[in-house]
Amino acid sequence: MLIRRVDLSSVSRKLVVCAVLCAISPLAHLAHAQGNATAQQPGASASADANRFGETILVTASPGDPGYPKLPPVTPRCSADDKSLRHLDFDWEPSGTLTRRIWRSGTYCITVAGVNDILYEYSLSLTEQAQASDDLSALSSAISGVVSLLSGKSQQPSTSPSPNSGQLQALIASPSSGCTLGMDSVADELAALKTAVAALQPVADSKGKLAIIGLQASLNQWSTVKAGFASFEKSVGEIIVELKQQQGTPSSDGEAQANCTGGNLAAAESIVLDGYVPIRAAYLSLATRASESDPNKHLAAFRRDLDSSTNYAGALQESYNGQSTSESMSVSLEGGIHQMVPSGGFLLTQLQARSYSSTTVPSTATASGTENVLTVDGTGKLRPALVALLNYNFPWEPWKFVGFGLSAGPVFDVANGKADTSKFGFFGGASVHLWDRFFLTPGIHVGEFADFPEGYSSTNNVIPANQGTPNPITRYTARFAFGVTYQIGSGTKNATQSISGQGDTTAQPSSAASGGSNPKPKS
Repeated sequence: MLIRRVDLSSVSRKLVVCAVLCAISPLAHLAHAQGNATAQQPGASASADANRFGETILVTASPGDPGYPKLPPVTPRCSADDKSLRHLDFDWEPSGTLTRRIWRSGTYCITVAGVNDILYEYSLSLTEQAQASDDLSALSSAISGVVSLLSGKSQQPSTSPSPNSGQLQALIASPSSGCTLGMDSVADELAALKTAVAALQPVADSKGKLAIIGLQASLNQWSTVKAGFASFEKSVGEIIVELKQQQGTPSSDGEAQANCTGGNLAAAESIVLDGYVPIRAAYLSLATRASESDPNKHLAAFRRDLDSSTNYAGALQESYNGQSTSESMSVSLEGGIHQMVPSGGFLLTQLQARSYSSTTVPSTATASGTENVLTVDGTGKLRPALVALLNYNFPWEPWKFVGFGLSAGPVFDVANGKADTSKFGFFGGASVHLWDRFFLTPGIHVGEFADFPEGYSSTNNVIPANQGTPNPITRYTARFAFGVTYQIGSGTKNATQSISGQGDTTAQPSSAASGGSNPKPKS
């Protein structure tokens, strides 16, 4: 015989409170069942009734019994203890803003503590905002900064019909004939439980606005629900015990059956199977969360793949039974790594900025004569220059506030017009930065170099008489240089158009353990 399994997989967590009330409502069908009950001869019970009786006597209403279902585990989308994920932790502060920086790309577990997960569901929507920048404009800004250096400037309750306590009392009252089972207290217990659960629900006002119930208020009300369910469960347990006492000889096909018929047997079976079993499943689903008194352990958890070079904006929205409440929080996650940062500063380069001139000195050939010799300036091993860089950061940082990247930009000589070369050059290299503000960049400086004029090989070479200053041979060459630069401008900024936005909701209890199941009756 197939046994009914109570499965809450079709009942979302946001409907669990309503599920308790809705589970109570089916008892209204008892009036129909009781009104159509007909007297049967002993031993002539129908197969369907025998099946229901067998199911009923195997239900346990004692939490300590082995067959009693366990609390269904909550299976969040991610766990704060999962070390394979990166974590962003917040506190629930309605009307506030969740703000964090993302220093590493990867899969994150975003948890929000202090939410009222007993009643409400939470959804997180994030919109990815790509970093975008007009690099040439940024370069222009950096160059302007260098120029300034040159110039010295600086839901609702169920409306399903449900019998009140008086109606239930009449339905399950001890009959004058047939099976006589004592069920006098169960109606009052059921009505009290329904009242307690209804008080737990947020209801809407005349304008459809849902009432806001805080976590602590729900925890306080839960004690009333817990006591009401315990009383109802105790009464059901007494009914099951009495039904077991009415067990008679199994039918020819091995099904358990009662030794009496008619009376309020059908009502007792329905109270256990149609009332208690689904109510218990819904209650245990609630108890999984409501039994935790520490607000910091009431979490809304979300799993997200985040990029450290991307900004995200969105909201954490609270809802009940699919209807959003007035409680929400803004979410702002800023990428800790900027794709590009402009900077300007100084360059120490080995590329000489030579200038050549003719200098009159005493002649080495005659004691009283003079001669012109070639004089070379700007032959030092290192010289300063100004540089404007665009720094493209790698999408990872070995330490917080410290990162690496590739840098390139124009070089401006500060030779005061004396050099026999162009004032413009190019520099590129690998950089290390602190806070995206201070950059140290070893690299290669490519620029024009003024070599000795043709026929000359060193300084103080004699220039023939009646010949002016010889012209140097210029060529482009590359030499090592070291840049020390500082952030200029803000670099990459959020794009005005969002690329994508996805949301999900908080976890639901595992349906596999939500209601439990009753074992198959043995013949």
